[in-house]
Amino acid sequence: MTPATASPSAPGPVGRRIHGRTLAERRALRREAMLDAGLDLFGSRGYAGTTVDAVCRLASVSTRNFYEEFGNRLDLLAAVGERIAAQAFTAWTTGSAVPPSGPRRPVAAVRSRVSALVHVLVDDPRVARIAFVESLALEAEGVQRRRELMRIFPEWIATYLAGHLEALGYSERRRRALARAAFGAGVELVSTWVIDGRTGEAPRERGTVEDLVDDVVEATAGILRLTGPAGASTGGAGGH
Repeated sequence: MTPATASPSAPGPVGRRIHGRTLAERRALRREAMLDAGLDLFGSRGYAGTTVDAVCRLASVSTRNFYEEFGNRLDLLAAVGERIAAQAFTAWTTGSAVPPSGPRRPVAAVRSRVSALVHVLVDDPRVARIAFVESLALEAEGVQRRRELMRIFPEWIATYLAGHLEALGYSERRRRALARAAFGAGVELVSTWVIDGRTGEAPRERGTVEDLVDDVVEATAGILRLTGPAGASTGGAGGH
């Protein structure tokens, strides 16, 4: 058999297996290892205190491997942020089986979603730092990417609560505006809670995570005119 008539099923460079994995699979694993290292280092040392060499050491990859995936540290930070956003969106969109209408009405449907979203963003201090502190290091292009990622949240809110907002007589433009306002208020509340924790704000003034969830639900309910009890821990965590 000549090279010109070689079997078409013979594995090429991409399909060739090394230690049971294809090159594509190995590259995907290296990328995940670098994202994990970025989460750990950016979330503990910060962007300024993290080097490419440190990422490579922690991920057990070479610098060549790093630059095959990312142009620089900022690209890695943006990618880690995108992964956090994806995890947050999954938590938000799967956080409740309660329908947005009926006897329990929208607040009950929204509360478990808010709780799932908040916990994803603040339970791991590394995630909280990257999402609300280190992401501010992003340059203009990175900020635009972040805005595009965040836009999907209020768009989903407007769609999810379309029936409720239509019943209140709001136009499509107004529904989108209110969804953006509700999401923006929630982001500001969570961001302030995270930053206050980093600056040593008195715990009583800052409140617990469940207090934070109640605050975000209350703000969302007020802006979107949701009905039903807004919080599960009336008067703060002491009632939870």
